[in-house]
Amino acid sequence: MESAPILLNNAWMGSHIKKAHSIIILGAAGILFLDLIIEVKVFPLLYKGIPAPFEETAKPIGAALLPATFFNILLIAANVFGFSCILHKAGYDLGLIPKTRNDWLDFLVFFIFVISGMATWYFPIFFLPLAIAGLYLLMDLLS
Repeated sequence: MESAPILLNNAWMGSHIKKAHSIIILGAAGILFLDLIIEVKVFPLLYKGIPAPFEETAKPIGAALLPATFFNILLIAANVFGFSCILHKAGYDLGLIPKTRNDWLDFLVFFIFVISGMATWYFPIFFLPLAIAGLYLLMDLLS
């Protein structure tokens, strides 16, 4: 007689775990699908007007290497943050969501750094927020 409540408790817990796993799988699939759409639609804009086989130049960095790198870093960081938000809503805390005001400020400055790094190639004025955000992140790590 004592095993019946344990079985009911395990059955309930099993359905709860299955629900959490389905939320995680659907969240990951949704993020990957959104990422694929963004990659297909936005990434070719970075290579607009650039010949497909890159021409050899005296510049050490390719024509779109810098914005493409910052774009991929932005996608990876947004995916990690979005997936950690989905897991947080499902009841798992990975510790990746900022909790304090300084954490949110670091989070915002990091995204400013990445977005301005992407825009620097097209508009050189964006080097200023890139440098300021980079110095802030560097000083924050050193303190």
